[in-house]
Amino acid sequence: MAFIKWPVKDGNKQINGQVTSQPGAGNSSGFPLFRVALVFCTLVLGFHVLEWTYALFRPITIFQDVTAYTVAQLVSIIGINCTLNGSQITMPHTVWNVVLECTALTAVVVFISFIIAFPATWRSRAIGICTGVPFILAANILRLVTLAWLTQKIPKSSEFIHDYIWQVVFLFMVVLMWIAWLSLVVNREKHIQVSG
Repeated sequence: MAFIKWPVKDGNKQINGQVTSQPGAGNSSGFPLFRVALVFCTLVLGFHVLEWTYALFRPITIFQDVTAYTVAQLVSIIGINCTLNGSQITMPHTVWNVVLECTALTAVVVFISFIIAFPATWRSRAIGICTGVPFILAANILRLVTLAWLTQKIPKSSEFIHDYIWQVVFLFMVVLMWIAWLSLVVNREKHIQVSG
């Protein structure tokens, strides 16, 4: 049985019709880093342009109203007196205007953009989005309720916690969710495909 060898092109060798990467040629891991980064940045920019466009016409404010309503209900449950007027929450020590940045929409956009940009099956992407987005939204509500509680207990600390502590925690949470998705969904699916 004879094997047909084609000429080497761009550091890849074709053997029996299959392309194999030669050691040291191009990206030896086979991971399309530049393409993923380009798609990710394009998606984030596109989603934000869409968000800003809709914000001009105000239908996107439903995210603010839903977030404010949910937070106000939970804050009342934990014993803090508050009143809600649209997306404004009034508490004994503070008045909050729940703006679009308070809704975790930006974190959702970044998370979804990464999931779509990463080379994975649509099934893996759907699992990541359907589990990750509700988790981010729930974590954001927890963030705001915790902040409301801390504002009542330690009013001077609320700005520092809002601007620094929760921002860092939220960033790490999104990164950990990406890692969990890659580990528990994408790599597992690849392992099943190789085994099967």
